[in-house]
Amino acid sequence: MDDDVFPQLPPPRPVDGCSVCRRYARSLALAERTRDASSAVDIRVLWRAHHAREHAGAPS
Repeated sequence: MDDDVFPQLPPPRPVDGCSVCRRYARSLALAERTRDASSAVDIRVLWRAHHAREHAGAPS
């Protein structure tokens, strides 16, 4: 996938003390390291939804 054609938003920042955010961060790092673009996109979408639902108002 060409990043110039499909720009990506940066993933949310993990919120201190949130085990779900830590799990998403680890999963995203693994997906990126193994070049699994499909999983990386899925993780970003799920993480953003979690961030919006659980950490509204926290910097993303």
